[in-house]
Amino acid sequence: MIEMSPCYVHESSVGHVFDVATWSDWKARRMGVYAFLIGLGFVLITLFLANPLWFMELPKAEPLKGLVGGILDAHTNSPWAIRTGMAVTGLFGWMSSFYGIASWRDAGDDYYFRVGPGGISVRIPDGIDWSMCCLRSAVLQRDAGWDEIDNLTVAQKKQFGSLSRNAGNIGALIRLRLQDGHKLEFSVDMFREPGHIIHRRIGEATEMVPANLGSTAEDVAPQYELTM
Repeated sequence: MIEMSPCYVHESSVGHVFDVATWSDWKARRMGVYAFLIGLGFVLITLFLANPLWFMELPKAEPLKGLVGGILDAHTNSPWAIRTGMAVTGLFGWMSSFYGIASWRDAGDDYYFRVGPGGISVRIPDGIDWSMCCLRSAVLQRDAGWDEIDNLTVAQKKQFGSLSRNAGNIGALIRLRLQDGHKLEFSVDMFREPGHIIHRRIGEATEMVPANLGSTAEDVAPQYELTM
């Protein structure tokens, strides 16, 4: 049993829980900027396909002459190919841009991943919220007791060639299989800690209790499978 200061305790429907990962506003904003820039690039490609002559007025546009001629020919000979290309690039541009806006707005929101002797409590972004005109992320919020969880797996992705578990980490996934057969998977990429640290903290948090609350052996979580 590990006694923790009440300052680190959070309440949930599964009892006391503790943070095992820290939400990173910086990562969320960085992802938002990257996604928005990619979306802007696709929008420019769409405009270029629509009328490449607009771009010929730009400085140093000489290398584009051959490409512009090919696109103008395609407008005449294969208009459906141009329209299909514009639809695809426009869709990618729209989706990426709004994902960037939503990710930027995720910074500063109350997202967390917490674990305690009674179970887990999680609140994280879950894709784009269509009901909010794609300007915000949808939210996955779930509490689950250990008696509901059949298996919990932390899957960390590591960049090829990286010698350290902390260097070159791409991200990590939490996979849950519940007793009723349902599966739940969510990314912890926007948290500061790499996957193996989160994995270790999950194990530690199952033995944590608030200090001075008279915890007993019954507070310790039941056995469950935790794999990496």
